Amino acid sequence: MPTAAENSKKNGVILFVDDDELVREVGPKMIQRLDYEVLIARDGQEAIEVFKKNKAAVDVVILDMRMPGMNGATVHDHLREIKPEAKIILASGYFENDRVQDIIEHRYNDFIHKPFHFDQLSHKIEGMMER
Repeated sequence: MPTAAENSKKNGVILFVDDDELVREVGPKMIQRLDYEVLIARDGQEAIEVFKKNKAAVDVVILDMRMPGMNGATVHDHLREIKPEAKIILASGYFENDRVQDIIEHRYNDFIHKPFHFDQLSHKIEGMMER
């Protein structure tokens, strides 16, 4: 399987990480409609492996906060060890105002609430690409 760096880049490359199969089907389709290439990981370990292979090509990571095994915070820390300037959007279906705000201020670049809406996802990705 070719790496993202070997594929032609459209508007950019997004690594999409989520343990929920339905979310992994819908989210990447929305991202592809925005003309981005999408790499998909179903858990934290796979996310780290995919990111390592494609770190130069990945522009933005959309990272589920709550996953079995390795949670989003742990994955985030590993990704930042690999590429300190990684642009990471935290994704969660749970909205704990204080906790999410604290996480964004201290760790992540942004937050998106699930379920995703096309316009919201587009805005978040485009904003991150401009940083």
